[in-house]
Amino acid sequence: MQKKLLAASFLLLIGAGCSTTASVDTDVDVSADDTTETANSELETAKEDDGIDGIVADITTNEGTTTLELDATASTQLFTVTASNFAFAPAAMTVKKGDNVVITFKNGDGFHDFVIDGLNVRTAQIQDGAQETVTFVADKAGTFEYYCSVGQHRAMGMKGTLTVTE
Repeated sequence: MQKKLLAASFLLLIGAGCSTTASVDTDVDVSADDTTETANSELETAKEDDGIDGIVADITTNEGTTTLELDATASTQLFTVTASNFAFAPAAMTVKKGDNVVITFKNGDGFHDFVIDGLNVRTAQIQDGAQETVTFVADKAGTFEYYCSVGQHRAMGMKGTLTVTE
């Protein structure tokens, strides 16, 4: 008989004075007599398909009980950055080196994009009311300027900083 493993919502509380929640819905089919090797194979497929790699470290099955082991060292930081004429909110963000970073860029006014040259991050230029999400690993420590590359927006103050700590 097939058992359906539903990792319904992983709520990750992410530190340094701010909390962020990440939800991941993942279905993994594991039967009661599957070996740990088979269960891990199913998990690897789910990690690739559903983007949970780095959140779940291992899966084991024992007498019909399935256990997920979360990777306590993996961290995903979620941000929403809103653009207006000629500013970003928030104007500063901080993550740790190695963090997965997910930024939802929302354009509240005008025509803008979101660029971080030092980390090779760039959204499309989007119209008022549109949004785009970028995902990357903060693989270098330092302070990186993010900005809007449209016209003279950067020179007019449409910029902020992403600090990546060790």
